[in-house]
Amino acid sequence: MAPEDQDRRQQILDAAQQVFAQKGFEGASIKDLAKAAKISPGLLYWYFKDKTDLFASLISERIEEAFGTLLPESVSFDLPPDKFLPQFGRFYIDLFEPPMNAALFKLMVRMPNRSRLP
Repeated sequence: MAPEDQDRRQQILDAAQQVFAQKGFEGASIKDLAKAAKISPGLLYWYFKDKTDLFASLISERIEEAFGTLLPESVSFDLPPDKFLPQFGRFYIDLFEPPMNAALFKLMVRMPNRSRLP
């Protein structure tokens, strides 16, 4: 993917995170998502198959980012449980401290039909 396409994709994901956090999955429309990203709805479909694909991409990439950057530095799996569990607890709290991350987590938990996500 060309750098400008990657930038545009990131722009869409950032906007989608805000819209999904505010309106929920069911409440967010393609028009809402495109408007927040400052693109046309048709261009959104160039990057993502549909709203479910956008949401699944957002969740998987944000989780991968969080675990990829936070986990190796803050949590050592080689420690005994009494040392590991407090580190893991701190990691978990830090992961959901940003309001948008917490909002997306709450959205995922309360989604009625999560089986539709890939």
